[in-house]
Amino acid sequence: MSATPAETDGSDGLEKPERIEASEAREPDVYAPHEEPKGWGIAAVTVVSVAAAFVVIVGLKQISTIIMPAFLALNLVIAALPLQRFLQRRGLPRWTAATIVLLVLYAVLAALVGMLVWAIWVAAEEIPRYQDKFNEL
Repeated sequence: MSATPAETDGSDGLEKPERIEASEAREPDVYAPHEEPKGWGIAAVTVVSVAAAFVVIVGLKQISTIIMPAFLALNLVIAALPLQRFLQRRGLPRWTAATIVLLVLYAVLAALVGMLVWAIWVAAEEIPRYQDKFNEL
């Protein structure tokens, strides 16, 4: 599609750009030093962001007794989901697969508690051997 001679600037055959009216001008990306941008300044955004982060942290600290077990449960569910899907693909009903996964999770948690008790037991047996060194320190 070629431009007519009236639509070109005459030198290189390109079309003339349309004029932009003052009411159609867009906001500049960078403001001059004497211009005030609309909206909040960077300092206000920073202060509000820090205050919001502080409120969230204090709130999480207050309800940490609820959040920590829920977070552990969420991690266990995410970790055990592939096992449940595997059992369902093998033809087990959903409730049976969920029960098996729950029993496996209980066994894993019991093993972890057992290892913790064993470690404390061994440490308690070893402490008297180092009693003299503790007294020297």
